[in-house]
Amino acid sequence: MLRHAALLAFASSLVAAAPARAERAWPARIAPAAKKLRQSPGRLGRGFMSDVFLSRDGRHVIKKVKPTLGGVVPLGREARAMLAARSVTIMDVLRRAGLPVPAAVVPDGHPDMIVQEFAGEGTSFGELAWSARPRALASAFAAYRRAVQAVRRAGIRGVLVDPKVANFKFARDGRLVSWFDPAGVGGPWHWISLRSRMVARRLLDVWRR
Repeated sequence: MLRHAALLAFASSLVAAAPARAERAWPARIAPAAKKLRQSPGRLGRGFMSDVFLSRDGRHVIKKVKPTLGGVVPLGREARAMLAARSVTIMDVLRRAGLPVPAAVVPDGHPDMIVQEFAGEGTSFGELAWSARPRALASAFAAYRRAVQAVRRAGIRGVLVDPKVANFKFARDGRLVSWFDPAGVGGPWHWISLRSRMVARRLLDVWRR
């Protein structure tokens, strides 16, 4: 509880720095993120639901929900706030179930943002030695099963637990150390529908050219 309260208290001071320029010196553990920041100051990436930034201190990730979901579904401010709040609720449920999901909060005054501890430890699946990858896949799948069970026990509906390997970080021997983006809001058919609309939109754009 103290850790969660401290993150909430610190969050409001971080969101103002989201689009800020990158600091000149970064801790070694976030060197890959710092490289991305030099290419696009403050930004870590663009997700399906949100734009992602790194805080000035390199310790927190700031996710700002986009005004359109997947570029095809417009979202008003209330809808964006709902998505942010529901995402944090799901992460809280999974963390209480013992899964290594970094703590996250919706900061006061910014209902369409999520501030989450930066998953600085561990390495991506693609950077693991081949000998460690079977254990990594097994540990990721085990975490996925635990997450599905935790969501069901909590009685939460309309959640897609996302086992995409890019959302995990592992120790060098393949043990799971962090799952920083574990679930999406909306059930499987909801995401299939959205993806279909995105593909149709892209095909139409290509045809118009």
